Amino acid sequence: MASSVRGIGGPISTGAWADAFNALGRMLGVAGPAFVAVTLVSAVPLLWLGSHPFHPAADATLWRSAWSAALRGGMVGWPAGVLEAVLMTPVAIAIHRLILLGEVTAFYRLDLGSKRFRRFAGYMLVLNIGSTLLIASGALLGFLSTIVAVVVCLALWIGATIIGTRLVLLFPSIAIDSRHADWQGAMALSRHHAWSIFGALLVTSLLGGLLSLIQLPLEFLGVAVVAGGNFVLGNLIKAAGQALLHILITAALVAAASRIYRNLSGPDEPEAIAPPQAGLAL
Repeated sequence: MASSVRGIGGPISTGAWADAFNALGRMLGVAGPAFVAVTLVSAVPLLWLGSHPFHPAADATLWRSAWSAALRGGMVGWPAGVLEAVLMTPVAIAIHRLILLGEVTAFYRLDLGSKRFRRFAGYMLVLNIGSTLLIASGALLGFLSTIVAVVVCLALWIGATIIGTRLVLLFPSIAIDSRHADWQGAMALSRHHAWSIFGALLVTSLLGGLLSLIQLPLEFLGVAVVAGGNFVLGNLIKAAGQALLHILITAALVAAASRIYRNLSGPDEPEAIAPPQAGLAL
């Protein structure tokens, strides 16, 4: 059993990005349909918010206007975020299985009948809903007191980050059908490594910020198309840029989680990793 997260920070993060690009390139049959699906879902909030512009009350303060806009955007974007989490589940599972088991998934499939899929998507939804509730609670508190909202949100964010970081290793264990794929196993595996895991995932995310440059041309093109009179097409172009960035960053974070899981559980642990299920498509 490995005792630490080896290659923390840069080495794990840069390796994760290399793994992500390799996985997406080798599994275009998984990544392609996911990109189309996430693009369509991402376009819905853009189309709705664009056709229903926000007009703050005349007597509203700057802070209250900002909190109102944040709450409104969160309420519109939350259903899309939940659906995107489900749509990205086949991609995440496929990347985990490629890195940890060497298994290449050929096609994208929302296998709702699979226990693996349901458990993976279920835990993703729990984390997604939890983070959304934090944002919504902060926006609601903002109507009462900005200082209270900031303090409460900060405390909740710290607690949620610690718990979420500890549970990250649950996802690779579910993806490879580990016999210890439960929250107790994830908490035990991540014991004494929470900050190291958080650091590796943070660096991976920060590196992903550099890829926002990929989204900018599509964003500018979408704005230009909207300004030219084609509202729907312009927002679809902007949504495509968002979906591309979302898939790339998600793939890198999934790959980082796989690398951390492999380091902490050991690369050859037959008692923890069950044999892959033959013929099971995602």
